[in-house]
Amino acid sequence: MCHHKKMSAGLALGLLLPALLGKTCMADEIKYSLKGRIMDTSDNWLPDARVALNRAGAVTNTDGNGLFTLEFAPPAPLAADDKNNYDYLEIDKEGYQGRTVEIKDLEYFSRPAEEKIEPVAVGADNVGFSVRMYTAPSIHNLPGAMGIKDEGQPISTELFEKVLAQKESRKTFSGPTERVWFHAYVPKGVKKLKAAFLISRHGMGTIDNPVLRKFADENDIALVGILGDPVQRGCCPVSLLDEHIEKLAKMTNHPELATVPVFTFGHSNGTGFATVYASRRPERVIGWISYHSGWSWQLQFPGLEKVPGLVMHGQKDQWLDHGQEQIVKHLRSARNASVAMMLEGNVGHGPVNAVATWEFIVEFCKAAMRVRLGDDGQLRPVAIEQGWLGENYDRAKGGQQDLAIFPYDKYPADRSIANWLPDKQFAEAWQLYGKTDPRSQK
Repeated sequence: MCHHKKMSAGLALGLLLPALLGKTCMADEIKYSLKGRIMDTSDNWLPDARVALNRAGAVTNTDGNGLFTLEFAPPAPLAADDKNNYDYLEIDKEGYQGRTVEIKDLEYFSRPAEEKIEPVAVGADNVGFSVRMYTAPSIHNLPGAMGIKDEGQPISTELFEKVLAQKESRKTFSGPTERVWFHAYVPKGVKKLKAAFLISRHGMGTIDNPVLRKFADENDIALVGILGDPVQRGCCPVSLLDEHIEKLAKMTNHPELATVPVFTFGHSNGTGFATVYASRRPERVIGWISYHSGWSWQLQFPGLEKVPGLVMHGQKDQWLDHGQEQIVKHLRSARNASVAMMLEGNVGHGPVNAVATWEFIVEFCKAAMRVRLGDDGQLRPVAIEQGWLGENYDRAKGGQQDLAIFPYDKYPADRSIANWLPDKQFAEAWQLYGKTDPRSQK
């Protein structure tokens, strides 16, 4: 309800607009209140959580029982923005994933709010920090900006470049923010890093898997995990990440972390993170991995053809119907891209055997290093004709398939749509992984 400053604050938990009550109040007398509790996903009350209303500018912290009260007096009655949101409730706490709740109904202010946030699970030997970042640079809305419906149709590089250039030209941002977590693992005793693996922690993304740790330890590679919607699904300009990677470099006492060559990985919508970074900085990326992408437009960024790419997808994943298989063939034929598809038989949107999956991804990373990373730390251009080719998966047949592999110049069918594989060693690993039922390895 609306009340004058002299009215008791205890009359109601939430305050509705005067128009809802048939009353009129002077603008400087309108006051709103929101009360509630913040918990974790196990229903534990969370003290000292930051709670804020973005548009109203009201900020507070929860008490020892997870309770909070936000009061504010706007100059005019609340009105919805162009996204039909009256405000955005931001919730974050150290050690937890930040959340932003879109308030689309004024009734939200009329009842006690109960919201939950998830813990952030990272290894004890990681270093990191969190920061609030604007959601506006996220690339999640690119199809709308390009005016396309994503059903697997090819998108011109000219259209992509136009939209990306618009995003990259923006210097200041406003609107909702969300908390983003940056963590790094650096092998013990390493004197100088050779590379870094940038991993979106969306879905199966992690920097704690033992397979990844072994790869990092044996090759002097840092693992960098990024969690939070403004970044984990991809952001543009990618330079927004630089200061945060530089901070990790200082925290780990490895300044080279800010400039070494990198791999990128993303699962589902995290593919946007892996591909947009490789697109905008192909001269720095050793290889990129898309694991079960949400949409085929995420695989079409300009410049990806310059970097070895691995596109994995579950044969039983419902998201495969968005045209990823066709787009990989298009990348090969239209751009002569250094990319391969791995269709995993009997696999849905998530991994059946995460260990085996990461082992295969690591094999790709090693192959990309062999053909692309020089002893001097510089990246070499991809030599397509020096690679291997593998035949395409037959979706009508399904299941695991023993797909033939050949040196590039000995491939007997259409080379322009065959899977490009960096070298013989990875071609054999690709063939073995494709014909092995992951359910038998558990």
